[in-house]
Amino acid sequence: MTGFKKWGSIVIIIVSVLVQTTILRNFTIAGARPDIALVFLVFFANFEGKMRGQLIGFCGGFIEDLLSLSPLGFNSFLKTLIGFLYGITKGKIFIDPILMPAILTGIATLVKMILGALLLSIFIDPVLAAEAFSVHNWIALGFNMLLAPFLFGFMKLFRIYRIRQDGF
Repeated sequence: MTGFKKWGSIVIIIVSVLVQTTILRNFTIAGARPDIALVFLVFFANFEGKMRGQLIGFCGGFIEDLLSLSPLGFNSFLKTLIGFLYGITKGKIFIDPILMPAILTGIATLVKMILGALLLSIFIDPVLAAEAFSVHNWIALGFNMLLAPFLFGFMKLFRIYRIRQDGF
């Protein structure tokens, strides 16, 4: 495994979390912004497998927990689980340029919303669980689905993430 493939995905996730919590904070529509770290997580988990997907998800979620007001471990748990679930799909799904990235990212955003509501209702306050399905999150779902084909295409420019013809 090359050095970039080993550490590059974690660095990209951390940088994307930093960008989304600082720069993208000012670029919102109706108070919603895209979760680019989640889009990258779906990409990396699908191409690198479940163990790497969990590790990448945990690192990104932990940094997001440190930079946000959410309880420590909230985003780490969500992103680790999503990294595992999408890591299972390694080599099993044909990723076309437009439709599948949008569908995979949309499902990941829905999973994040549902699990977030479940965690909020169990550990914090059941009234706050309804906030997971607010208009902001539905707009963010649309943002994520629109950005996914572009970010997947950008990452496929790096040859190390292309599937080789000989199966290795």
